[in-house]
Amino acid sequence: MIQIHLHQQLNIHQESLVYQVYSQQQQRNRNSNNKSNYIIRIHNKRMSILELQILIIQTQN
Repeated sequence: MIQIHLHQQLNIHQESLVYQVYSQQQQRNRNSNNKSNYIIRIHNKRMSILELQILIIQTQN
């Protein structure tokens, strides 16, 4: 039960991070008309936390 609960929490947290990064990237795209490679990847719900962290670092640069 506890494992399932933690896993659900992680998914919710992960999805909110994905949304946050996606929003930042969308804003950036409006500012500069560049299309980025990792916008497509962001829609993948199976993204690992490590990939997500890498993605966040990429969008901050």
